[in-house]
Amino acid sequence: MYVKKVIFLSASILAGWLFTFLQIPAGWLLGALWCGILARLYLKDMLFSSRLIKISQVLIGISIGLMIKVHFFSSLIQYFFPFLLSISLMILSGLLLGFIFYKISGLDTITAFFCCIPGGATEVIAVSNDYGADEKIVAAFHSTRIIFIVSTVPFLLSYLDKNNTVTTQPISLMPLQPMDLAYIFLGIIISIFLAFKFKLPGGALVFSIFTGFLISLINGGEIYSPRITSGIGQAWIGGIIGLRFDKETLMLIVRVGWSAVLVLFLYLIIGIGIAILFYVITPLDMGSSILGIIPAGAVEMTSIALFLNLDATLVAFMQVSRLIVMFLSMPKIIKILLKRYNTLNV
Repeated sequence: MYVKKVIFLSASILAGWLFTFLQIPAGWLLGALWCGILARLYLKDMLFSSRLIKISQVLIGISIGLMIKVHFFSSLIQYFFPFLLSISLMILSGLLLGFIFYKISGLDTITAFFCCIPGGATEVIAVSNDYGADEKIVAAFHSTRIIFIVSTVPFLLSYLDKNNTVTTQPISLMPLQPMDLAYIFLGIIISIFLAFKFKLPGGALVFSIFTGFLISLINGGEIYSPRITSGIGQAWIGGIIGLRFDKETLMLIVRVGWSAVLVLFLYLIIGIGIAILFYVITPLDMGSSILGIIPAGAVEMTSIALFLNLDATLVAFMQVSRLIVMFLSMPKIIKILLKRYNTLNV
């Protein structure tokens, strides 16, 4: 099994590189994603521990952290209230979609709600069974949601790119010195240690971004991570996500029927609508607004932003903030919904 895992991770990197070479949007992520989906048809029970996922997140986060400049933090205040508005609208739309899903799918109210809650997929799936939801359907829906959005959004944003809506991230023209590589390697080791030591929603991404920023600060902002570093992280994340979409997941979605497809499309459309509102009331570009608002995985959206030269730093900040807000507010929201939804079944 160990050999199969090594081969699969290598194949994910190769597929990601190939998609990138062919200039497919978010190639590292998408290439590995479809590699994982295809591999899942032939491989069974290939499970990766959360440690590898955290290491992958660190490889992405350290690259983002090295790009952060000090003035980034002073600019965050202008996004505070628009972000609160957008996440409030996202929560309300999740409740609305949950109600619609309940009405048209035949699912029970709790399962329908957990399928549509805009929180982190891992956290939502983990607690869904505790509240009486069908955990398998919830897991299948969230896995499909992430794969659907990750496979769709990059092509939408590449179209927007034609209208010059993207920003440009700095690229170092100077070759990396041995000391620079030593700093980056040390930052990766420290970030992995912190990610393993402390549990926090999006923790690996947060710790690595912060560590990368400190390294950049120490070096006067003149050090950048090789693109292959974040590329490998994106490829491993994409491959692992792809492995989640097995035949059982497909059959569960088919069993729910057309209502699942409708809700997935509504989820994307509403997310884009809220992102457009965020774009209108803030100076952030359209592409980064979409990636920062749509709930489809903090690492996944950040990876796409990194590949498309969008504001990956702000996207990561917004996505991780959403995860933390949902993590803290979810118990209260669920209690309120349980009271409301129970009245529907009386």
